[in-house]
Amino acid sequence: MSTDEFAPDTASITLPEPAKRYFRMQLQVALRATDDDGRVFSRGVRVVSLSASGIGFVPNLPLEAGDRLQLEFDLREPGASCSVAVGARVVRVVDDDFELYVGCRFVEFEGRRQRALLDALEAIRDARGEPG
Repeated sequence: MSTDEFAPDTASITLPEPAKRYFRMQLQVALRATDDDGRVFSRGVRVVSLSASGIGFVPNLPLEAGDRLQLEFDLREPGASCSVAVGARVVRVVDDDFELYVGCRFVEFEGRRQRALLDALEAIRDARGEPG
């Protein structure tokens, strides 16, 4: 058996863990969701699932997967706040017997606004003492 004397020893290489910047939290958020025609699908404070890539919420009117929305929300928690306006596409609709829940993926999310949201989510996570 022949070995290549120039082959690197990969057994001793350890890679750093990637930054955990994409996480999801349950938060109360002042949310306004409208479609391109100006119809309002959500208005007021909602408990939502929020991450750097999307949002889940209970709409006032029915939505379908593929619907496109404009979202405006204010995140206000001790130690962190963020106001964001972003386009979103409905990717999931869950209809149980009590309420309709939609999951949306952010689209056209400019880097500076996304970074502000990520920083606010991290500050909230740290204030709550949740693991990173």
